[in-house]
Amino acid sequence: MKIVRKIYLETFSHATERKDRVSQALLNILPQECREQYVNRITFNLLHGFFKNPIFYLKLNIEEEKVAEKTLKHILTALSPVDYDHIISSINLRHDGKGNLYLRFNKQDAYLGYITVDEESDDVIKVKVTLYPHIRKTEEIINALRKIREKP
Repeated sequence: MKIVRKIYLETFSHATERKDRVSQALLNILPQECREQYVNRITFNLLHGFFKNPIFYLKLNIEEEKVAEKTLKHILTALSPVDYDHIISSINLRHDGKGNLYLRFNKQDAYLGYITVDEESDDVIKVKVTLYPHIRKTEEIINALRKIREKP
């Protein structure tokens, strides 16, 4: 049974950050074997802050279903038990009932190779997971996440 349709990742690179490192943090959310094929698919949009400082908006769309599901599995298995339990226990706040699941991860930790939930900082990587239409209710989402995490 198919579970994940697409995954969208986004973050910002501020003037004080190196764009290549922020790109690497974004790529580190993906499984190792998928990173190289997506390195050139990151889009950069130049924005300007209040004081005209440059801010880059980075976005990566994963529209290949197999890679999207692999990415979600990578995320779920890389999380600490505490972070995974936190996501499961707060799942009703993380989905919109329309098949979208929203997650936020610490950008600095992602650059260092760790995936950790970050609910408080604004300096995060936002992840939107689009699920198939048969997965809409909270319990269905929890079961789908458990199934993906436990899948060999």
